[in-house]
Amino acid sequence: MSDICHYKSNKWNIYISKTLESTMDEIKKDCYKSNLNTLLMAYRQTKGRGRKNNKWISNLGNLFLSIKLNTFHTPNAFLLNYLTGIIIYDTINSFLTEKKNFFIKI
Repeated sequence: MSDICHYKSNKWNIYISKTLESTMDEIKKDCYKSNLNTLLMAYRQTKGRGRKNNKWISNLGNLFLSIKLNTFHTPNAFLLNYLTGIIIYDTINSFLTEKKNFFIKI
């Protein structure tokens, strides 16, 4: 966690790094276990991966983040991922002055 900046709000711990191997692998480390809710963002990933360990190309200029919720449990976690992706997509799209072709990887 050497180059990771930490910000704390009411119930959230937010970590931002210039470069990580993978936000998904990083957020599973013991140093994040005591946090209630954690958002971990990187400007770049060197070993990003998706579902089924598919390689994920992590170019600078994209948004790479993982979220760990310790205060919310649901048997249908995939629905939460899907809805979160839709909300992020709609939010980003609302700020763009010129429509771009982008997508959310969940």
